[in-house]
Amino acid sequence: MRHLNSIFTVGENFIPEATSGNNLPAKNIGVILPSGKKVKITNFTLRKETVWLEVSEHDTPEDIWCRLNELYSTHVSSLAEYRLEDVREFLLTNGKKKLIAYRVSLHPSSAMEEEAGRDKKQEGK
Repeated sequence: MRHLNSIFTVGENFIPEATSGNNLPAKNIGVILPSGKKVKITNFTLRKETVWLEVSEHDTPEDIWCRLNELYSTHVSSLAEYRLEDVREFLLTNGKKKLIAYRVSLHPSSAMEEEAGRDKKQEGK
């Protein structure tokens, strides 16, 4: 359903992209494991299309993690990403562990300042 009373109309199958001001078509993301098992990671009900990431036995968890985050930022939102530890557990359990995308800080400098502040507190103890 479109909002007809506004100047700009946006379809319901679009997620606003805050970093660039563009709207991205929200697609589901799935992984094809080396065993051939297909695991859908996201489940947007308004969008039936799925982008599949094929994983081989030779791929490292770091490679898969980078590719998953790249797919997520391209097709869903660049404001969230998966954690490496969660991707490792997901692969070890053959896709039985749920993957959750966590919010990313928009300002990397503020995250670095926070980390530096924690280090100073630990040194003072």
